[in-house]
Amino acid sequence: MGASQPAQVPHPESQAVRAKLLHRFASRLEEIWLAAGKPSYRDIEKLEPSLSKSTTSDVLRGKTAPSDRFVGAFIRACRTYSQLNGWHADGSIFDDRALFEQWRQLQRDLRRLRLDWSPAANEPVRNAVNGCSPGCMAGDADVVVLRRVLDALRRMNTA
Repeated sequence: MGASQPAQVPHPESQAVRAKLLHRFASRLEEIWLAAGKPSYRDIEKLEPSLSKSTTSDVLRGKTAPSDRFVGAFIRACRTYSQLNGWHADGSIFDDRALFEQWRQLQRDLRRLRLDWSPAANEPVRNAVNGCSPGCMAGDADVVVLRRVLDALRRMNTA
């Protein structure tokens, strides 16, 4: 048998950036949940059986990255709940295309974070996230700066 590779432990700053990205997307999902009339997680699960209460809770709290199936089922459940309960939300809040574009961007950002993280890059990334501790929310400016730093690091690593 070959030698096993040591398990890679995510760097704390990479975890902080990941937490920011997940919380930002979770905030978007929460907007949809609020616009639907704040259905209970049990109601969401009844409308879309693939959405367990625990998974919905983890995603809406920014603990886990949602799958594309979760996003589609969640928006359907919220839209249906809103319609069944006479909640008159602006229909654009349930726009699948906009939400899936934001989900794809989240996936690109998470992938970029996994691929581009290196111990030598700690200082630029620390500066990019402004020393934010895990759990704080990222503003759009933080994400733009992070993308620029990660792009610069990628160019340095290929040079």
